[in-house]
Amino acid sequence: MVLKALADHHLGAETPLESAVQRAQALHKILRKVHGGRINTGILKENIISCDYLLEQVKKIKEELIKEAQWRPVFADMFRQGIKPRRRAGFLRHLLVESGITYADVTEMFKV
Repeated sequence: MVLKALADHHLGAETPLESAVQRAQALHKILRKVHGGRINTGILKENIISCDYLLEQVKKIKEELIKEAQWRPVFADMFRQGIKPRRRAGFLRHLLVESGITYADVTEMFKV
């Protein structure tokens, strides 16, 4: 939506944006126009690197949330109770996730 607005403003309303190639070409034209025909590749490179770093951080957070979510059914009854059991369940769940213990590890340990 932002690219469409930029393309309309800088390139004209008839700029095609249907395919990924057309969108990339439109972005390149907008950058050239905004920067007076010159594109500082160093700045673009830095922004791409920072985007990669942000994506890595998001992936790490997602992995942590997935690890925490696997313990949710185990503590579900405690979460339905009052505030103290709910806090205790949250604390235990965070403790298990931070220590790296997974539900599969625990069930494997206690198999008879």
